[in-house]
Amino acid sequence: MYRRTKLLAAVVVVLGLGACEPPAPKRFFEHVPQLARLRLRVPGDVVTTYIALDRWLIASATGYAILDPAPPAAVASPDALRHALEVEQRVSIDIETRESLSDGFAATLVVHAAADQRVTIYVRQLGNQWVRCVGSTALCKSLKRG
Repeated sequence: MYRRTKLLAAVVVVLGLGACEPPAPKRFFEHVPQLARLRLRVPGDVVTTYIALDRWLIASATGYAILDPAPPAAVASPDALRHALEVEQRVSIDIETRESLSDGFAATLVVHAAADQRVTIYVRQLGNQWVRCVGSTALCKSLKRG
């Protein structure tokens, strides 16, 4: 046994394996901004601001909305959106209403958490980007790619 250990140590020294640095840790998730260069056409009284983590804040005198990339698993239908959110948030969700749009869909969801909450989420394709818009219905419907 002692001879094997010495032999292995000699091989490590000869091949230079002892001086090897450990491999750099792999990044399992690297954030790539998708919406940073997105140009939007909005009504005249609406203000758009790009904020961190690839989100847009869209505001007017009557309300606001948050626009961010839609998860790929959520763009197929309201049912796919519900399922993706249930998995992500670990809560039970029901679909209250569905609306078909020319470039996507809208769904009002009832989230069963500590207190039931209703939220309307618009999933739309603006150019080649699928986006999720939450907030003011009027603002989410008025968005166009610029």
